[in-house]
Amino acid sequence: MLEHDQRRNPRFDVQLPCQIWSPFRAFDSLAGVTLNMSRAGLLFSPDLGVEGRVLPEAGHAVRVTLQLPGTELEQARCVECLGRIVRLEDRDNSRRIALEFRRYHFTDRGRSPRRG
Repeated sequence: MLEHDQRRNPRFDVQLPCQIWSPFRAFDSLAGVTLNMSRAGLLFSPDLGVEGRVLPEAGHAVRVTLQLPGTELEQARCVECLGRIVRLEDRDNSRRIALEFRRYHFTDRGRSPRRG
């Protein structure tokens, strides 16, 4: 049986360095890369070595930092996002985390908030 695709926005294959963490310390912060993005969310693949760490669960609130590339004329920037985890996938020895955005804003790369 085929699953119905519930995406509301087109996805774009974009690989950007990314970090996620819990604003309520419900799970450990994870670094990795985006696999695809839309204006409403993204699919994230954490770096290997998550064993022994507290991992996010569906429904958890999440903060995200995406590192955007700079140009010759413009400094590299970050996008800070607030959202929630909507799906977790384990396949082919890899983990994927889907999340939706609630809010986001752009910041200078060096001005990212502390994630402790």
